[in-house]
Amino acid sequence: MKRSVVVSVLTVAAAVLVFALMSTRKERAVEAEPEGAVKAPSRVSVDHGETVVSLDAATQQKSATGIVALEPTIHQSEQRAYAQVLEMRAWSDARNAYLAAKGQGDKARAAAEESRTDVVRQRQLHQAGSASAEAALEADVKARADQATVQPAEAAVRFWKVQCAKRGASLSRLG
Repeated sequence: MKRSVVVSVLTVAAAVLVFALMSTRKERAVEAEPEGAVKAPSRVSVDHGETVVSLDAATQQKSATGIVALEPTIHQSEQRAYAQVLEMRAWSDARNAYLAAKGQGDKARAAAEESRTDVVRQRQLHQAGSASAEAALEADVKARADQATVQPAEAAVRFWKVQCAKRGASLSRLG
């Protein structure tokens, strides 16, 4: 009896699988068929060499389209004005270079000031016997090196300030 139940369950399961397989094949076949294109009436035509778009009354009302008579206006006469067109990229590049140079100058001045403070501190420590003469000498050398970077940085700031002025960039807009 157990065998007959197992056989009948397997038979039903096989029948369900076959049915499911057949129905999915049919659905795929229906989906694979191309749908027909929807034909819309053409609203564009050419009349006496001019392109004309024709809309029915319902479409005109739906899109709030209408015909309005032109109002007469007074024609303004043209005037000549002379100007120079400035390239924005050159302006922007000069501004960016100026701001970068200004930042480098500020950084160099801050490093030089810090080094000068360190020299004073190292000298006081050396006089008190808490630091070696070499430490004071190293601080002095570092301060001189930091001070040497200040002048080129300031020169770069001045150079880019002039370049900005040549390109018409106002320094008030440079930040």
